[in-house]
Amino acid sequence: MGNNIVLWGVGWLGIPLVKSLKNEGYCAFCITRSPEKKELLASSGIEASTIEYFQANTELISTCSTFIIALPPAKDSVFLEQMKQTIQLLPAETHLIYTSSIGVFLPTSGLVDENSPIDETHDVAQIEKLVSTCKPDNSTILRLGGLIGPKRHPVHFLAKRNQNSNPQQVVNLVQQQDVIRVIEAFVLKPTVGVFNVCSSEHPTRKEYYNEAATAFGLEPISFENSNNESGKIVDSSKLERLFPLVVSTSIYNFESCK
Repeated sequence: MGNNIVLWGVGWLGIPLVKSLKNEGYCAFCITRSPEKKELLASSGIEASTIEYFQANTELISTCSTFIIALPPAKDSVFLEQMKQTIQLLPAETHLIYTSSIGVFLPTSGLVDENSPIDETHDVAQIEKLVSTCKPDNSTILRLGGLIGPKRHPVHFLAKRNQNSNPQQVVNLVQQQDVIRVIEAFVLKPTVGVFNVCSSEHPTRKEYYNEAATAFGLEPISFENSNNESGKIVDSSKLERLFPLVVSTSIYNFESCK
């Protein structure tokens, strides 16, 4: 077994992740479904290839110590089958990390942890099932909160709407840089299981997004008084016990989102 990290999914999270891994001294290689994106990545100094090339390259597969899937699910069945085929090609020793989403949880109010009910029909839940079935003894599923970071913050979307709902629901967000640190922690210390990855800060939507609007120089966010439920509060204490302070960047650090 070699020490190559293969990342499938090179978007808003994947590109800074692979750059960070390389800066940490890892040999990181990207794969994509798009030949055009392969060329774009190569022009940025990021080694990449297509998924078809990876599937046919026995040397690259055999030296893959960590395989990270960091891409949203596609609607077509071909995508799931391609993912299944790829996972099945990985050596038994390869550690598989999948960046899932807290969106798999069923609608509820109150605290939710890794054992709370999920929507089994959700597209992301289907990939979770595939990962845990194909790699039951060597996989990590990371259920990420709403991602914020460079040039990405929901307040810009909310500011464009005349009315926004659920002002009293809490937010479940996490900074991009914290997610990268979490993934790197699991690369260094592979641990099997499902982990929520979310900030411990859970202000209400009205409180948080109006403070964000001020920070970004936007008009106050308009909310309708649709309901008073707090919604789900995602508990990441399981992750915190394993890697204390790995999620430490405040969601009020708006400078990191500019």
